[in-house]
Amino acid sequence: MKLRIYKSAYLKEMAKLYQDTILAISSGFYSLEEREAWAKSDLIAYDERFKESYTLVAFEDQKIVGFGNIHSSGYLDMLYVCELPKAKALGLLASLTYVL
Repeated sequence: MKLRIYKSAYLKEMAKLYQDTILAISSGFYSLEEREAWAKSDLIAYDERFKESYTLVAFEDQKIVGFGNIHSSGYLDMLYVCELPKAKALGLLASLTYVL
Protein backbone atom coordinates (compact mmCIF):
# COMPACT_ATOMS: atom_id res chain seq x y z
CA MET A 1 0.00 0.00 0.00
CA LYS A 2 1.19 3.52 -0.83
CA LEU A 3 -0.14 6.72 0.68
CA ARG A 4 -0.24 9.85 -1.46
CA ILE A 5 -1.27 13.43 -0.80
CA TYR A 6 -4.64 14.28 -2.36
CA LYS A 7 -4.82 15.53 -5.94
CA SER A 8 -8.02 16.60 -7.71
CA ALA A 9 -7.33 13.87 -10.29
CA TYR A 10 -8.20 11.29 -7.61
CA LEU A 11 -11.61 12.76 -6.82
CA LYS A 12 -13.89 10.71 -9.09
CA GLU A 13 -12.42 7.41 -7.93
CA MET A 14 -12.61 8.56 -4.29
CA ALA A 15 -16.26 9.58 -4.74
CA LYS A 16 -17.06 6.13 -6.15
CA LEU A 17 -15.33 4.45 -3.20
CA TYR A 18 -17.25 6.72 -0.78
CA GLN A 19 -20.61 5.95 -2.39
CA ASP A 20 -19.97 2.21 -2.69
CA THR A 21 -18.83 1.99 0.93
CA ILE A 22 -21.86 3.81 2.32
CA LEU A 23 -24.29 1.74 0.27
CA ALA A 24 -22.58 -1.54 1.18
CA ILE A 25 -21.78 -1.33 4.88
CA SER A 26 -24.54 0.52 6.65
CA SER A 27 -27.61 -1.57 5.82
CA GLY A 28 -28.10 -2.72 9.41
CA PHE A 29 -28.27 0.83 10.70
CA TYR A 30 -29.78 2.91 7.89
CA SER A 31 -32.54 2.38 5.34
CA LEU A 32 -31.67 2.28 1.64
CA GLU A 33 -33.28 5.71 1.26
CA GLU A 34 -31.07 7.18 4.02
CA ARG A 35 -27.93 5.57 2.56
CA GLU A 36 -28.69 6.86 -0.93
CA ALA A 37 -29.14 10.40 0.42
CA TRP A 38 -25.89 10.14 2.41
CA ALA A 39 -23.94 8.75 -0.56
CA LYS A 40 -24.68 11.67 -2.88
CA SER A 41 -21.52 13.54 -3.78
CA ASP A 42 -21.01 17.19 -4.64
CA LEU A 43 -17.66 16.80 -6.37
CA ILE A 44 -16.83 20.51 -6.35
CA ALA A 45 -17.51 20.77 -2.60
CA TYR A 46 -15.52 17.60 -1.88
CA ASP A 47 -12.58 18.81 -3.95
CA GLU A 48 -12.45 22.02 -1.89
CA ARG A 49 -12.92 20.07 1.35
CA PHE A 50 -9.96 17.83 0.54
CA LYS A 51 -7.76 20.70 -0.63
CA GLU A 52 -8.44 22.69 2.57
CA SER A 53 -7.43 19.79 4.81
CA TYR A 54 -4.58 17.29 4.98
CA THR A 55 -5.92 14.47 2.82
CA LEU A 56 -4.20 11.14 2.22
CA VAL A 57 -5.20 8.62 -0.41
CA ALA A 58 -4.24 4.94 -0.11
CA PHE A 59 -3.34 3.03 -3.27
CA GLU A 60 -2.82 -0.65 -3.89
CA ASP A 61 -1.90 -1.85 -7.39
CA GLN A 62 -2.65 1.64 -8.80
CA LYS A 63 -6.20 1.51 -7.38
CA ILE A 64 -7.55 3.75 -4.62
CA VAL A 65 -8.44 1.56 -1.64
CA GLY A 66 -9.02 4.24 0.98
CA PHE A 67 -8.69 7.85 2.01
CA GLY A 68 -8.93 10.13 4.99
CA ASN A 69 -8.58 13.78 5.83
CA ILE A 70 -7.92 15.88 8.91
CA HIS A 71 -8.23 19.61 9.46
CA SER A 72 -5.53 21.78 11.02
CA SER A 73 -7.69 21.90 14.18
CA GLY A 74 -7.22 18.14 14.56
CA TYR A 75 -10.78 17.30 13.44
CA LEU A 76 -10.77 13.95 11.61
CA ASP A 77 -13.30 14.62 8.86
CA MET A 78 -13.54 11.53 6.67
CA LEU A 79 -12.04 8.04 6.80
CA TYR A 80 -13.17 5.48 4.23
CA VAL A 81 -11.80 2.23 2.82
CA CYS A 82 -13.15 0.01 0.08
CA GLU A 83 -14.78 -3.29 0.85
CA LEU A 84 -11.93 -5.54 1.99
CA PRO A 85 -11.56 -8.53 4.30
CA LYS A 86 -12.07 -7.23 7.84
CA ALA A 87 -8.45 -7.58 9.03
CA LYS A 88 -7.09 -5.82 5.96
CA ALA A 89 -9.67 -3.02 6.21
CA LEU A 90 -8.86 -2.48 9.89
CA GLY A 91 -5.14 -2.40 9.12
CA LEU A 92 -5.69 0.18 6.39
CA LEU A 93 -7.89 2.31 8.68
CA ALA A 94 -5.25 2.13 11.40
CA SER A 95 -2.49 3.13 8.98
CA LEU A 96 -4.43 6.08 7.61
CA THR A 97 -5.39 7.26 11.11
CA TYR A 98 -1.82 6.96 12.39
CA VAL A 99 -0.33 8.95 9.51
CA LEU A 100 -3.05 11.60 9.58
